[in-house]
Amino acid sequence: MNSSSSLRRVAPLLFLSGACALIYQVAWFRELRLIFGASTAASAAVLGVFMGGLGIGGRVLGKRADRAKNPLDLYARLELGVAVAAAITPALVRVAQLVYLGVGGAATLGSAGATLVRLVLSVVVLGPPALLMGGTLPAMARAVEQASDAGRQRVAVLYGVNTLGAVVGTVGANFVLIEVFGTRLTLWLACLVNVLVAVIARVMARGAIGRDAKAASSGDEGAAPRAHAETGLPASLRWFPPFAAGISGLAFMLMELVWYRMLAPLLGGSSYTFGLILAIALFGIGIGGLAYARTKRPATLSMFAVTCALEALALALPYALGDKLALFALLLRPLARASFATSVLSWSVIAAIVVLPAAIISGYQFSLVIGLYGRGAKNVARDVGNAYLAIPIGSVAGSIGGGFGLIPLLSAPRCWQAGAVLLLAVACLATVLDVRERRLSLGALASVVIAVPAALMLAATGPTHVWRHSGIGAGRADLGMDVSRKGIEAFVSKARAKIVWEMDGLESSVALGDDHGYNFIVNGKIDGHIIADSGTQVMSGLLAALLHPNPRRALVIGLGTGSTAGWLGAIPSMDHIEVLELEPAIVRVARDCGPANMNVMDNPKVHVTLGDAREVLRTTRERYDIVFSEPSNPYRAGISSLYTEEFYRAAAERLADGGFFVQWVQTYEIDAGAVATAAVTLRQVFPSVAVWSTERGDLVLIGSHARQPVDVTRIRERLATEPYRTAARSAWRTTSAEGVLAHFVATPQFVDTLAEQGLGAVNTDDQNFLEFAFARNVGNQRRVADEIYNFAARLGVDRPEVEGMFDPLLVQEEKVLERVLQKLPAAPGPDVPPALVAALRSFQADDFAGGLRAWSTLGRAPRTYHEAMLVANAAAFVGDERTETLIPEGTPPAEQSLLRGILRFRNNDPVVAVELFERGFVEARTEPWVHPSTMLIALDLVLKLGHKDPPVARRLAVALSEPFAVESFRWSRIEAFMRLARAAEDPKLCVQAIERNEPFPMEHVYLESRVICFTQANHPRLAEAEDAFGRLLANTRPFGADIPTPPGQKRPSPPVVDAPEPPRPVEDATLGLDAGKDAESSSP
Repeated sequence: MNSSSSLRRVAPLLFLSGACALIYQVAWFRELRLIFGASTAASAAVLGVFMGGLGIGGRVLGKRADRAKNPLDLYARLELGVAVAAAITPALVRVAQLVYLGVGGAATLGSAGATLVRLVLSVVVLGPPALLMGGTLPAMARAVEQASDAGRQRVAVLYGVNTLGAVVGTVGANFVLIEVFGTRLTLWLACLVNVLVAVIARVMARGAIGRDAKAASSGDEGAAPRAHAETGLPASLRWFPPFAAGISGLAFMLMELVWYRMLAPLLGGSSYTFGLILAIALFGIGIGGLAYARTKRPATLSMFAVTCALEALALALPYALGDKLALFALLLRPLARASFATSVLSWSVIAAIVVLPAAIISGYQFSLVIGLYGRGAKNVARDVGNAYLAIPIGSVAGSIGGGFGLIPLLSAPRCWQAGAVLLLAVACLATVLDVRERRLSLGALASVVIAVPAALMLAATGPTHVWRHSGIGAGRADLGMDVSRKGIEAFVSKARAKIVWEMDGLESSVALGDDHGYNFIVNGKIDGHIIADSGTQVMSGLLAALLHPNPRRALVIGLGTGSTAGWLGAIPSMDHIEVLELEPAIVRVARDCGPANMNVMDNPKVHVTLGDAREVLRTTRERYDIVFSEPSNPYRAGISSLYTEEFYRAAAERLADGGFFVQWVQTYEIDAGAVATAAVTLRQVFPSVAVWSTERGDLVLIGSHARQPVDVTRIRERLATEPYRTAARSAWRTTSAEGVLAHFVATPQFVDTLAEQGLGAVNTDDQNFLEFAFARNVGNQRRVADEIYNFAARLGVDRPEVEGMFDPLLVQEEKVLERVLQKLPAAPGPDVPPALVAALRSFQADDFAGGLRAWSTLGRAPRTYHEAMLVANAAAFVGDERTETLIPEGTPPAEQSLLRGILRFRNNDPVVAVELFERGFVEARTEPWVHPSTMLIALDLVLKLGHKDPPVARRLAVALSEPFAVESFRWSRIEAFMRLARAAEDPKLCVQAIERNEPFPMEHVYLESRVICFTQANHPRLAEAEDAFGRLLANTRPFGADIPTPPGQKRPSPPVVDAPEPPRPVEDATLGLDAGKDAESSSP
């Protein structure tokens, strides 16, 4: 049988073997992540053992393959051994779990000790199959390689086919098999395929191919040394092939980490996208290996230098494209909204641009390195094994060095540059060595020519906030219909202007944004807003504390903005709050959000543990009255394991008697079945699971071991004390027990029905439905909260079992109030007056006069805190002197000052109004809970006060010169500050207003103000400001505006628009405002 025929017949075996290997790898990483956690340290330990096993196996078994009489038979036995060793790994994983948890994990062993134990246990689990896998390619290479193959292109074919098989395994495991069959069954199916490969190989080994392999093994002994002696590297350079292999592995693994970190903001960061990136990288490597197989030339140093330079160029090009590539991904977002298949297509396009060219060259390079070791069949298995050892050593170094040091220290973009620079340096070294040995060659010249543009591209700005923090992959960024240059420039400027700081942490990229208040961004997605998400972040933990008879200890999973832990820690009866956080960079977020989270990081009762929540729950012996879990979205790789039955059982073991487990669940970007799955899974552990709503789009599931009625009397008593009163008033705009009950959604009977009717599956570690269900819906606009509410109402399970007296009508009014102000359809019950809904809709639309007119028909005073604030705000705006008596007790001082300032302005008392506005703005520097309507009206009115009075403008500008607490209302404050600074006619103050707040979004008010201020001050940056403003004007000028009007031709008059009717005066009738100040009714 000829050699080509033999190669074609055995190549499919390597293809299937590669597919099985990647299925194993995916399964093992998922299984061990459940034990060791999802941290970088744990992942690096597992990766190090796996890669090390491959390398040692290649080294040891490669030598044996060279001595084997029938290498194909050895290959068959190795594949059978891999199948058997892999099949028992689930049992070994269980043993490893018992041992690791038994010794106490990181909490007992410390970081270094835990890493050592993880390494040892990973060796036990992964060592045998990884070592045997390492010998398969060397054995097969020895079976098919021939002395005449000077460049060892046949090995390249095997390597390329094996890697393409790995692509199939990666895609199959991540996109289909694990979701359908679960992790363990998927692994065992791969084991069966591996057995089939072994059986076929054994049959081939006994047939003609095996005889050919035996003949090649004995016949090449004499021919190979001559070929090697003629074309191999000189003895002085025998160190270079292992060095080259190690550098190749190091650079590529470092870039893999960079690609995962950098592409997550563009692709979403789910398990799908991580699998896709790996698949594209492997596809490129496989294509590169096959491309080398077609060269028919022996490997040389100059060829290696060219590949290094080309790989650096392939890395430099997408880096230089930077935000342009991010904008291209944004333009592809409509594909993602069409279907999941088109989502994958759009992800593939972006990932291929970034990853595929470099991966193809890397695959070519690895095959070339095998050729640098030697020529033909002589010691080919040993050489492949040596390369298999050098590459994993470099890969482990790249993984550990990148994950633990370089990325957190330098940032992912700088590591991107560093990877390319490393390759350029190695290209230069190889070129120098080649020139020294062979004089100047065409390859040496080519490497230099390629390196120059690569170096120039690396000097570009590269990816900025637009790429990393604008939410493209999470579907939170949208150009809408404006894909013009103006629209794109506006999007870019806003994305860059709204980031306070950014850093690459150990686990994720983290940034603090300031979109009308601080928000923190993880891998490109906003994970929490300190003000807008306060309904969930502040109240979820406090809700459980309101329900619990005597809460003293709490565990919070996920630090975030620090709000949950901070407000729980402010409860006087609380003795200890434990916070589990995986990413150290989040601690900085919580510290910056101090004014709104009760300065959580300075509270001695709050302790933050950096580590994996699953591991801590399974190793600690502490017990808690409240456990609150609010990790990131379940589609994130590694996060979904915090939504499984096994995780809930671990949490239940840590609950004290009568304790509550609280699980946050989103109701956006998902279907109702996924929400049901979360609830049904929790019910497997907790017999009683009640459903509450914290804000639009967010639910909390409260699990307990026994059904407990809601004690209304206790809730009312606690709401009269701090911090409950301030928290409920600030986050839920209520201070009544009825306002809390308005957030109730469904009784435990509702979840019982979901389980009984099969409307939700049970989410387990082995088969994690939620991970994939959420990942398929990233970025869609679906919200299912109303489906949940309506279903619960239809079943008649939407009212809690209570102890104590409360006003059901007031509960309904609170619900209507919340829905109307969130612009949701209101479905008031028969007892809720239509006039109330009409008044609320008018208030929401800033039609204060109309709202007060509607309110007057009710004939009563406000009954809730939120109603009172809305009426007081409207009364102040129309100048009603009764505003003073309408402001409810407990209103933040800043809001009181601003409301009184609005009233005084409306009643033509500018002197007092200015004083009150000044006071309110200064108070807002430490008070984050001012209602948006009040603040925005005040900022508008101070512009009118300072418009023609420079001294007043200066006073108000100074009051606005410092940020409000947690940068609330930032851009509205800055706009007012800049306008007042201009009106103050003080160039120095005006320049200060500009320089303190740059960079600006590309909007007229900011850029025009900068030009005016710089002109007044004769500032050296005036030309720069004029250029930016000129570009904005050029983008907004009407079509044909630059063409002069012909002589004698009149410009057309603008269209006449009917002036709006002036607002009707508010009748001085009884508006119900004098009926008694009853902002919080608690009548039975």
